[in-house]
Amino acid sequence: MALPAFSQQPSFFKIGEEELKGVHIYDLLQDKNLDYWIATNNGLYQFDHYNFKKVECDKMTSSSVFNLIENTKGEIYCHNLSGQIFKVIGEELSLFYQIPDSLMRHEISIEFDENDELTVLENSLFQVDANKKVKILFSEPEAIFSGGFVRNIKGELSFYSVNQSQ
Repeated sequence: MALPAFSQQPSFFKIGEEELKGVHIYDLLQDKNLDYWIATNNGLYQFDHYNFKKVECDKMTSSSVFNLIENTKGEIYCHNLSGQIFKVIGEELSLFYQIPDSLMRHEISIEFDENDELTVLENSLFQVDANKKVKILFSEPEAIFSGGFVRNIKGELSFYSVNQSQ
């Protein structure tokens, strides 16, 4: 028995072909307002479905940004490899926190926990509150952490690590 089948051509379009030419994209986030945030080797860009806009920060020590995250209030954060954590305020990127050398390593992961606390996995696992006060959650001085964050089915944040002693 033969049945007729109908299909349509897939619909797609390219965006940013000229605006992002030569730029390396490391992360992409669609926020609660449905705008897109693009982490690149040339800084942070916002796309509002019509225009691309580079989000500037005069305190940025290295231009590549990574790990775009959004909290429940709709605030956007990201970081660079110099240990700077940034927050989008209005139309600018503001330095929120500089990770001290004592907590720095080669790989940075940031995420918000279920209580909207900014949690950082670096040389240690710690949180930075709105007043920039640091609370160390876990530290093992002789270990090098390599991992990141994962959420369980209830939305609770955990971290995973391949623990390698020095």
